[in-house]
Amino acid sequence: MKITFLGTSHGVPSESRSCSSILLEVGEKAYLIDGGAPVADILIKMGFDFSKIKAVFTSHSHSDHTYGMLQFISLCNWHSKAVEMDIFLTEQELSDAIKNLLLATDKDGFDEARLRLKLATEGEIYNDGTLKVTAIPTKHMEPYPSFAFIFEAEGKRFIYTGDLKGKTAEDFPEIAQKEPSDFIVTESAHFKAEVILEKLLNCPTKCAAITHIYSADIHATVDTIKSTAKTSKIPLFVPNDGDEFII
Repeated sequence: MKITFLGTSHGVPSESRSCSSILLEVGEKAYLIDGGAPVADILIKMGFDFSKIKAVFTSHSHSDHTYGMLQFISLCNWHSKAVEMDIFLTEQELSDAIKNLLLATDKDGFDEARLRLKLATEGEIYNDGTLKVTAIPTKHMEPYPSFAFIFEAEGKRFIYTGDLKGKTAEDFPEIAQKEPSDFIVTESAHFKAEVILEKLLNCPTKCAAITHIYSADIHATVDTIKSTAKTSKIPLFVPNDGDEFII
């Protein structure tokens, strides 16, 4: 598995960080996790072949996780016609909004046979023989749905928590603290770094990254993470846009 952080900001992009998005590559196949960043622009600048992307997984409907995906889907609809993918969304309202916007702007119609809009539900939602994806409900948008995801491929396990419930992160995935994983990506926009660090340090994982950090606190948060990393049993880091990680 290769993980590229396309966007690492919290809800508001900064001069050096776009909103949340991750590119996951497994062999010749690729997958997008959230799409708040201008995904299409970033991938084009990378010289990345859109047709490698087989699925998109959104953790919740907030704009900083979805708006960049609109342009990407539009380009796949009318321009990059070799793309065929499943697009997992969290709410029918969001699915309908995306479809209606595409129909309003792409007058030749929306190719639903290639670009399949689906709703994420609890449990295994995807398995193409290369990547297995399991969705775990979180409380970030209560009473509306939001999810963490477990990605499994090549004998490896990558856990993406998505955004969690404010202040306490009480919905941090229990499985991350009970079962081994190779990599965990979580956030620190909605609670202090100490809250999420306490969760992570109890996880049997080989490595963890903290992203989606509130910009007003980013320097203090990064300092806290770096200080904790000095004595942590697992490597901890704060990724920047463009950083890559190989599991």
